[in-house]
Amino acid sequence: MNIKKNIIYVLCFIAFIILVLNTGICLAAAKEGLSLWINVVFPSLFPFFIATSILISCGAASAFGEMLSPVMNKLFKASGESGYIIATSMLSGYPMGPRLCAQMYSKGYIDTDQVEHFLSFVNTSGPSFIIGAVAGGMLRSTQLGTYIALSHYLGAMLTGMLFSIKRNKIKAKHYIPQQLEIPPFGKMLSEAVNNAMQTQLVIGGYIILFSIIINLLLQLNILQSISGIFALIGINDSELITSTLAGLFEITNSCSLLVKNVKSLNTLLPILSAVISFSGFSILMQSYTLISETGVQFKALIFPKIVHAVIAFLLCNIALMIFPISLETSNIVINYSYSFVDIIINSLSYSIIYVLAIFITIIMNRIILNNKKPD
Repeated sequence: MNIKKNIIYVLCFIAFIILVLNTGICLAAAKEGLSLWINVVFPSLFPFFIATSILISCGAASAFGEMLSPVMNKLFKASGESGYIIATSMLSGYPMGPRLCAQMYSKGYIDTDQVEHFLSFVNTSGPSFIIGAVAGGMLRSTQLGTYIALSHYLGAMLTGMLFSIKRNKIKAKHYIPQQLEIPPFGKMLSEAVNNAMQTQLVIGGYIILFSIIINLLLQLNILQSISGIFALIGINDSELITSTLAGLFEITNSCSLLVKNVKSLNTLLPILSAVISFSGFSILMQSYTLISETGVQFKALIFPKIVHAVIAFLLCNIALMIFPISLETSNIVINYSYSFVDIIINSLSYSIIYVLAIFITIIMNRIILNNKKPD
């Protein structure tokens, strides 16, 4: 045990020395990560965090779960709450899925075993990143985002179904807390804003940290050296390997490097799909921090993401074989920017539409069920 602690101490000391000797790189990387968080991540996710917190407090998650329970039970052998989580995750992106799992666990809707199972298919990226940032901003073609998005979301579904094979089917009726008291709206809003800010600070911290790590690895040629090992087995494209390895840590920088360095879209799109599906240790650590109170181990979070990345890679290749493209990225200029106001307006608009859509769906379902009841 002492040996393990000593190794950790030595690694921390080495990391400290590296940071001290490369303060310029760290400062620039920290500013880059801070800019990414404030200008992109914060306005994209903050309205969704508030909206979903209020929905859960109102009991909408339970009602929505009751509607989707039969479908989710057949597809994933999971309760209906998983349908609410995956719909929200697909709309808002990382790390909304794990955050909702943690919230529902704290409210008593789901247990540790369900959280672990849900994480195999509810932890997805959002269309704003895939279609907006990667396809529209980096590739300059939102149509190319279709290949990535379809393989990513279908891959998540198949991953969940794969991890459901050995599970027993649960009862169609999901678990509902015995007493659900809806607090005053002012209290709900206050708690929602407070929880959203705390979560955003955690996310921002990890984004800045891994921005520093990935820039150090690149500036010190560590990733480039690792890519040289692959040359021994016949893979000589060092820029491709370096850019892909960057995706192990942080997906935004990795996607940018891949678009810059990989010329063939037939090679680029499947790798982008795999990198986004894996999500990177930055998002994985954000997610693990959010679910730390549920008792779920880190391996239950990372293993499904590895499987998801492999499946998404294969699906994107299949899609390219069925619907081939012959364009190259040589004329694509990576010069994209984000408007804080535009992003938060779009995110707020989607949040309002999302909340209204859920309530309308629940109301319509209740009306249909009441009409079917015998007089």
